[in-house]
Amino acid sequence: MGISLTREEHAVVQELQNSGMSAPAATLATVMLSRGHVRLERELADIVGQYPNLEGDGVAERTITELRRRGWLVRTEHMGLHLTGKAADLQNKIEQQVHNPRIMQELINSMSVHSLLPNIRILGKMTEPDIYASYVHLLQNSQREVCLPMLATSPNLSVVSILRERARRGVHVRILLGSPNVAERLRGATVAKKSRESIDGWIHNAKGIPRMEVRIAHSVEDMLFATSWTVDGHLLRFDIYDPAKQRSLEGVMVEIISPVGLNLNIIQLFQTHFDEAWKHAEPTHLWGKIHWRFGRGWQWWAFAASTIIAFVLSKNTIWSGIAISVAATFFVNALVTSWPTIRSSIRRQFVDE
Repeated sequence: MGISLTREEHAVVQELQNSGMSAPAATLATVMLSRGHVRLERELADIVGQYPNLEGDGVAERTITELRRRGWLVRTEHMGLHLTGKAADLQNKIEQQVHNPRIMQELINSMSVHSLLPNIRILGKMTEPDIYASYVHLLQNSQREVCLPMLATSPNLSVVSILRERARRGVHVRILLGSPNVAERLRGATVAKKSRESIDGWIHNAKGIPRMEVRIAHSVEDMLFATSWTVDGHLLRFDIYDPAKQRSLEGVMVEIISPVGLNLNIIQLFQTHFDEAWKHAEPTHLWGKIHWRFGRGWQWWAFAASTIIAFVLSKNTIWSGIAISVAATFFVNALVTSWPTIRSSIRRQFVDE
């Protein structure tokens, strides 16, 4: 599957073709300006050969050679590598062929919009006052959803009133807390009590506000992203630290924002991980807890019941055999479903030893 051009790129390619350039040359010149590829020439050919008009045996290679002869592409040496990229004045060369300033300006604007560098920032240490102040500001301006995984965060933070207010206005606030057992494994026994107090406090904070939900994670893996969070699905603040050896406040905060029209992979990864953790976390309301406990272990209960039935029917070979087969099926399914939890417990046991 090839790489699609944007509307702005298509427009410039068409203008270059109208000026007499071939479709491959017009396409290559445009994408080299807008996307800035710089590679060894063979690797560059593999990359640009995925664009429209440049597919096919040898087309990309021939077009690269053609644009180098024109002076639109150049070879430079960098750290011992001979790299091919756009000429420093490529934009001017294209503008001389495209007699429509509006089309060129639209392309330049789109390059700025889709550039990732301004959207990825290292904000600094978690103790920096600007990080907390901007955190408050972002919560105040949330519109759709806030996802907050927190290990044992105090329920008395000043942002509680902001979260409650945004939830009352329709923002879905999802707070994922670590269970006391998870908190103890990550931070030690003294944090377990704090975790219980944190859970009770956040449940109280969310009481009577349907759009503000609290769930309890029972897996250490689900808390590896604690203190990182997303707002409205397009902004991620990622706290980088070692959860087993450091407090989250010892981390470094990185901010990633998806530009308009894009959905960056790291934000998708965080959101997928959070959604999975949320799905199998324990709800805090009564019926949710009952459903969660039943759903978590129903296959083990079914295995136990089938085994008992097989024992009761042991004198009836046919029905006993059927019950044993059913029990075996439930056992295998229960083992497969519970294996991640079992594996994590085994791994933690070895680590503790």
